[in-house]
Amino acid sequence: MPNAELRRLTRRKSLKRARLLQEGAGGLGIECLIVDINSKGARLRFSTPISTGPEVQLLFIPEHVCASGWIAWQNACEIGVEFKRPLPWLRNLDVSNPGSERIR
Repeated sequence: MPNAELRRLTRRKSLKRARLLQEGAGGLGIECLIVDINSKGARLRFSTPISTGPEVQLLFIPEHVCASGWIAWQNACEIGVEFKRPLPWLRNLDVSNPGSERIR
């Protein structure tokens, strides 16, 4: 299964707007689209490739709620963010992924 999904929870599709905040950037951030999300992470799409440090904050728009996390992967104009703590208000989106394999 070379293309098997490795995350333990599947992500739900989303077309929600957010802003990726970077430390030292003055809080302005970079606008992005949340392509899919669950309580433990999200896939973000940007209009152009970006460069960011390993730790970020994601500001959900229009809720004005921030979540801290790490960049798990980056590919062209998309990045994966793993949240430092699961977001309780997104737990209803969590669905187990039966094809997942535990990464050791």
